[in-house]
Order: sequence, then C-alpha cells, then structure tokens
Amino acid sequence: MIASFPDAQSPNTDAVLWFVKHLWPALHRATNDRLVIGGRRSQETLGPLLPNASREGILLLGELEDVADFYAIPRVIVIPTRFA
Repeated sequence: MIASFPDAQSPNTDAVLWFVKHLWPALHRATNDRLVIGGRRSQETLGPLLPNASREGILLLGELEDVADFYAIPRVIVIPTRFA
C-alpha cells in the first residue's frame, strides 16, 4: 500500500490499522508474505501504532521517490478504505 499518513486519525491510517488487525494475520499465516507500506509519514505515523510490525511481516518503507519500482514487485496491491 502507498498512501499519505498525516496523523493517527487519518482515513488511510484507520484503514491500514483495520486491515492489519482483522485481515493481515490470517493472510500472513497462509502465505508468509510481507505487507509493504510506503508513503508520506508512514514510518512516523504507523511505526508507533504497529510496534510489532517487522515480527508480523509488515515493512514500513517511508516516503517513496519513485512508485514505479514499488508497483513492479508485488503480486497483490492492497487498497483498504473504511471512510474517506
């Protein structure tokens, strides 16, 4: 997922936290894949909210200069949303 995460109350933050809590554990157990999240303030905002990220197969990249490389690798792109 690539998005902006301006603060803990933003729609993107809410969506990622919901996805990580409700869907990611089963997906990670079934596939052993990683969930890669990048974008503006992703590390600053999500890092404290996901203290076990690396242990749970979640990689926070931070801001990306070129998203083309990011989108060339994954098998699945996640775009969670609950409200916007």
